[in-house]
Amino acid sequence: MLNNPYKKSTANSTELDREANDGYFTCIKKANEILSDRNKRRLFDSIDEEDDDIPALDKEMSARTFFEEYGPVFARNAKYFCEQPAPLLGEADTPQEEVDAFYDFWYSTPCWREFGYFEAHTQKDNETRDERRWAEKQNKAEKKKKQKEEKQRMIKLVDNAVASDPRVRQFKAAAKKEKMDNEERKRKGKQAQQDNARAAAAAAVAAAEQAEIDKAQAEKDATEAGRRARAKFTKLAKRHGVFSSDGAAASGGEVLMTREEMESLRSKLKVEELQALCSASDPATFVLALKEVLAKEEKKKAKAAKVKAPWTQAEQKLLEVALKTVPKSDPERWAKIAAGIEGRSKKACMLRVKELITAQKAAKEKAPEQWTDMELSVLHKAASKVFPPGTINNRWGQIADYLQVHAHTTWRRKDKEVILQVKSGKDITASLAKKKAAGAMKGL
Repeated sequence: MLNNPYKKSTANSTELDREANDGYFTCIKKANEILSDRNKRRLFDSIDEEDDDIPALDKEMSARTFFEEYGPVFARNAKYFCEQPAPLLGEADTPQEEVDAFYDFWYSTPCWREFGYFEAHTQKDNETRDERRWAEKQNKAEKKKKQKEEKQRMIKLVDNAVASDPRVRQFKAAAKKEKMDNEERKRKGKQAQQDNARAAAAAAVAAAEQAEIDKAQAEKDATEAGRRARAKFTKLAKRHGVFSSDGAAASGGEVLMTREEMESLRSKLKVEELQALCSASDPATFVLALKEVLAKEEKKKAKAAKVKAPWTQAEQKLLEVALKTVPKSDPERWAKIAAGIEGRSKKACMLRVKELITAQKAAKEKAPEQWTDMELSVLHKAASKVFPPGTINNRWGQIADYLQVHAHTTWRRKDKEVILQVKSGKDITASLAKKKAAGAMKGL
């Protein structure tokens, strides 16, 4: 209102004063029109050439120089981002997370800066529709080109800042040092593992060698102890007269066995048992202990003989009944089965069942002497068509396998049986052919 030409004009105002007032007011009006409109304001703000200045790249730039040169540049260009407020450059002691976030924002966030304020071609200069379209197309292309250049300028600004930023160099140096320290720790840890592995392997080899030495020494000691125990047992047995070659005691003692039986017993008994026998303080104790040992040996022989003895029909029936009566889930099954068969141990019952199962399986796999009709039919096909004469790689074995599969038998014929059967079939065929030919001759 203060600059309204109607308010400022007076009776003494000349024509030149009125024109000046009108021009000044027109500029103010246009400025207000631009600044009050958001889109026009952006177009006007985008033409500031001072914002386009970019500091030079310097990888050796000091922190003070860096912030003095790049700080104002980033502050001037921050207004162009669509997302506000835009982060600024920060200080020398800004944490790495904030520095990384700053550069990520400036690299990835879009800008609103436009370049249509000074269009090279205006619609006022073009009267026809085609000329206006052409002007609009030219303005759009130039605007796109300037936007591309602006994007490249912003990227160059950020690239130069990243390359010149002493904080980034410090962060990279710290990361490199940490990486090298980690690699060195890994190398040392790997070396320590290898050293430990080698030491463990050497210790294991030494332990194995020592174990072998100890084992050999233990075996040697056991052998020596056994030899001494057997020699002492023989000496005592001879002194107390418990064996004789001709059936008579050597020194008037009680003959319990022959010399051969004594040597057999001496080889069967363990070192501890021989040492226990030899520890007897007097002849009577020695003879009594020897009788007990002989009695145990006789029981073992009888038990072994009973296990190997043939099963009678009555025992077989008792075993079959017990197998059906005692369930398989019973943990004491075989003990209960053996208790129901007098004179048979648990081991004997188990061996008998195993023998029966094996015999039953062998019976199923044994081929009968008489060939079935199915076998003969499959044999004829296999020998004449599937595996004819001239077949390589064990022709008769392949025929036997084919016969078992396609005749659906549980047994497999031997190769020799297959050969004989095929040969007999040929002989029968030849005999029938001769008889048929002889009958035909008689008819003539």
